[in-house]
Amino acid sequence: MRQLVPLFSSLVRAHVEGPGSHQRAGPCGANGKSVAPKNHHHLCCYLLRVLQRLRCHLSMSSPTQADQPCDFLDAPSQLQKLQEFLETYILLTEQGPPREATSFPILSPEEGRKSTATGLSRWLAYLCWLLLGVTSLATAFFTALYSLELSKDQATSWVISMILSVLQNVFVIQPVKVTVLSLSMALILNRVPSLTREKEQQTRRILALSAKCSSSPGSRDKGNPIYVAPAMNSPVQRPDRTLQEKKLLKLTGDMLVQILFFVLLMTTVNSTQNSSRFYFHQALWKSFSHRFSEIKLMNHFYPWASHTLLPNLYGDYTGFITDGNSFLLGNVLLRQIRILKPSHQDLEDTENYRVNWRPPKTNSTESDSIWHYQNQETLGAYPIQGEFATYSGGGYTVRLGRNSSTATRVLQHLEQSHWLDCRTKSLFVEFVVFNANVNLFCVVTLILESNNVGTKALLSSL
Repeated sequence: MRQLVPLFSSLVRAHVEGPGSHQRAGPCGANGKSVAPKNHHHLCCYLLRVLQRLRCHLSMSSPTQADQPCDFLDAPSQLQKLQEFLETYILLTEQGPPREATSFPILSPEEGRKSTATGLSRWLAYLCWLLLGVTSLATAFFTALYSLELSKDQATSWVISMILSVLQNVFVIQPVKVTVLSLSMALILNRVPSLTREKEQQTRRILALSAKCSSSPGSRDKGNPIYVAPAMNSPVQRPDRTLQEKKLLKLTGDMLVQILFFVLLMTTVNSTQNSSRFYFHQALWKSFSHRFSEIKLMNHFYPWASHTLLPNLYGDYTGFITDGNSFLLGNVLLRQIRILKPSHQDLEDTENYRVNWRPPKTNSTESDSIWHYQNQETLGAYPIQGEFATYSGGGYTVRLGRNSSTATRVLQHLEQSHWLDCRTKSLFVEFVVFNANVNLFCVVTLILESNNVGTKALLSSL
């Protein structure tokens, strides 16, 4: 008995733990459910039943029936250890054969190259953002240059079309694109199996290793065939959101912030708009721009002023212009800028003169004469951009007066004394009106300018 029991134990252990045990265990079956051949499993179960019967017979036998009663003291303990070994092995083979971490590669070659692809995609993302920023800045620059040539109506229509296109892109095109892309990706992914045979084998290997080596609560212990449940007070951590969900939330928040900023900006800009401004501007423009484009020479200014400017400035009611709703504030100012010499178009004349632009007397003390130069600080004016150049706020000024008769006499005096001549570079007609019905002021500036080749440019600013 002392020799038979150890011999039997060594044979069983050699059969189970021998070099051919892994080969007998074999790979997974075609259905992925069987992890060991049926013959090997049945043999282990048979040996387990034999051990159980043998222990039963030994327990029923009396020590006096044997030649050496001390053998019965060691045999049951050895058989019990062998039985526990077989039970543990059968339990592990039912779950899956244990594998060493170095025996089978867990990661595929495609997964090994994942880190390189991740680094490349990160740099590509930065490059795409850089290209987007450069493109946006270039587009904004050329758009700003192009908008300088647009009139008010064209600029308004352009802004409206841009707003409509942005709203259409955000609320119509992008949701449709996302929906179509999601449906197409769902159809494509449904046709491709989620796990191939190789991926399924690798998953089973990972599960087998985790069942063998895991030390977390509730996991299998390789030395204990009995499953140990986790503690009731085991902390359960809520899984964090995936990286895709975090990116989606961040992009959604940024989009909402941009939309809110755009809405606030448009609200702030359009809240100060008044529809009455447009009609007020149109009424004044029709009144004072009539035949203004027919002025070809500086001397043609006097007929236009007599037939268009004065009749529309001085109405039937004192202080009001012809429309009867706008009140004229102050005097109408005529301001001209002269050049020093015809050959020096860029040099502004700032000298003082007498009538007919003759040199002044040495003892002259008149400072408010129409023949004396006044700078822009004295006049409280500012530079004005014209068609040919930028003009200062100073010059030689004339005030027409508060009524039509005074203005007519002033114009006649200017025409007789040749106040406008060949050295006049630009002429400004400036006045301010106030309409109490709409509570609006309007500053009117009519510009008549010429260049060194005799070309005239007519501008108006209201």
